[in-house]
Amino acid sequence: MTEMFSLIPGDHAAIRFATAREFADNAVDFARRGLTLGGQILIFPAVADLGGAQERITGDRALREAVSRGHVRTSVMAPAGGSLDTARLREQYRQATASAVEAGYTGLWVTADTTWVRPLADAEALIHFEAGSHALFSTGRLTALCQYDTGCFDERDLRRAFQAHPTCVAGCRLRFHHYPGPALLVVVGDTDLSNSVAFAHLIGDHDRSTIDISGMGFVDGAGLSLLARRTRRTGTAPLRCTTDQAQLLRLLGADPAGLELT
Repeated sequence: MTEMFSLIPGDHAAIRFATAREFADNAVDFARRGLTLGGQILIFPAVADLGGAQERITGDRALREAVSRGHVRTSVMAPAGGSLDTARLREQYRQATASAVEAGYTGLWVTADTTWVRPLADAEALIHFEAGSHALFSTGRLTALCQYDTGCFDERDLRRAFQAHPTCVAGCRLRFHHYPGPALLVVVGDTDLSNSVAFAHLIGDHDRSTIDISGMGFVDGAGLSLLARRTRRTGTAPLRCTTDQAQLLRLLGADPAGLELT
């Protein structure tokens, strides 16, 4: 899958699959890409598909040795309790990413069949988790490809789930980094309908941080309206932008006092 070669460290993207074989093929392409960039690879198929996925992965000549050396690992998600514990899951990702870096990898690359969440939470809770996990990707050490089974999610949920990911495999890429003291969120890349939910969560979770969008290439009308509304809320930190961006924001009702020109 040629689109997989566009992924770079720090991306958080989603892709569809219709069969266990398609999931495994996506995972193989993803693993090859991650290995090329020095990452450690974790693959989480559905429980019922574990054996087939392992066979497909070890059957790939380029991955067989990587598996034997521990560079590529395959397992299944094993949630604790009867609900989706998002805080615990994010902490597990943080720890696994840190362990990969400590072991000498450039970072951690994870792809998972998201169907495991269905008995624990509805699609909206999963989408909220996806969009709210932006802090995990800020350093560029974690890269994730979330795979959605078209037989388990309806079209509306699939569309919303994809919008909750900052990277569109064949389209927009939104990148960001948060700097503490004084709090600053630098956002670059592009946002449109394809990653609108991810962008809204990112902006909404940083009311007390100055947000610098001056390096963004494209922000659609909905994204600009969201930013303009932010400037009118009491207690929010400034929005740092270019002169051209400021003109558009003011047309959409932004409070000039909430804008900081670069």
